[in-house]
Amino acid sequence: MIGVIGGGIAGLTAAHAAQSRGHEVGVFESDTQVGGRFAPVRTASDAVLPRQPPGLSTAGAASQALARTLGVELDAHAARTGYYHDGVVYPVDRRRELLAFPPLSLRDTSYFRSLVDDGGVPPFTVPDDALEEPESLADVTARSFVTEHATESVYEQAIEPLLSARFGDAPDRVSALWLVNRVTRQRTGSTEVVEPRSLVDALARSIGRDRLHTDCRVTAVGTRRGAVDHLVTIEDGARTEHDVDAVIFDTPPQRLARLTGDDWGGQTAATTTVCVGLDEPLLSIDRVTVVDETPIGRLVALPGPTGGVEQALYAIVADESGKRETESQVRHGIESLFPDFDPGTIEWSVVHTETTPVPAVDYTEHVVPQDGTEPSGCFYAGGASRERYADRSLDAAVRTGQAVGKLVAGRTE
Repeated sequence: MIGVIGGGIAGLTAAHAAQSRGHEVGVFESDTQVGGRFAPVRTASDAVLPRQPPGLSTAGAASQALARTLGVELDAHAARTGYYHDGVVYPVDRRRELLAFPPLSLRDTSYFRSLVDDGGVPPFTVPDDALEEPESLADVTARSFVTEHATESVYEQAIEPLLSARFGDAPDRVSALWLVNRVTRQRTGSTEVVEPRSLVDALARSIGRDRLHTDCRVTAVGTRRGAVDHLVTIEDGARTEHDVDAVIFDTPPQRLARLTGDDWGGQTAATTTVCVGLDEPLLSIDRVTVVDETPIGRLVALPGPTGGVEQALYAIVADESGKRETESQVRHGIESLFPDFDPGTIEWSVVHTETTPVPAVDYTEHVVPQDGTEPSGCFYAGGASRERYADRSLDAAVRTGQAVGKLVAGRTE
């Protein structure tokens, strides 16, 4: 059996790829649901929502092809983006809207206008001639890249808040490659949000529910003669050993290090996401980056999932120091941003925390290779893999999962 530790998109895709090549698989997920950051959570009103909001990304070739293979369609809808500045939410998707964004000078706005006319996507679009060798940007800071192609004020007023919202106190160390990946994903089509739930459900059905071990914690990776031999799990309070021929990790790098005894020295950022159900909409724009000094870096609004809830609002806090914001702190943060907000409109709330690698300029030194993890027989498809480190898109997770699943299947034939 090929064991897969972690039931995120990459882990499920890897399991599906290996199973499609005739291998028995078992997925071991410590949470109660598979899907990783997109796993469904049930609210107090029985509404079902993703643990974290899906990101801005057009459905790429890999995820579309996988969806067709599984007989499902990826649900995608256009998204409106904006910035919160001095108590006002400014949309920035259209040229005339960008002109009204106060922090940018006329020079910067004119620069953006030409980019938008050429099919670019604000607040920053990468010139084509800068993308000939994108991997060469891995050791260039986003700040130096933006100031070279635009201005210092563009970075400080538009790009730095974007980076801080995702990586906390580390914006000036973030690699330009992450920024380029984000922007070029948007340039391939309209600004969209792709809902991965149908893909998660289809992968789970294809693999087989009996092969998905949820609420199951892997406590040890057993070896024999230097190669992986079994997994030790705790499920329903019982300790079980599962014989395995290979193991695929779709986990944070810290967990990989704990289970294999390896070292990992990359930077991480802790993220706290609080989703509240509102009986009155607060935002008319789907995704808002907060420019002002406040713990909340991003706000994401989704349509209300059930009757009586008009809007599901995700408030997201990122902090490189690893501090966890409490639910009450985040809710007070929403009130401070919107003084007219009535807390009485909150019907329920859900909290999720996670730690992710920061794609800093030295991140290539901390990439975990797909097949280079000790002991022998261990493979990696998690967030510190080469492709996913600087690209958190759905397509990057699918491509990584497929590549690792094929690799393991070939090695264990």
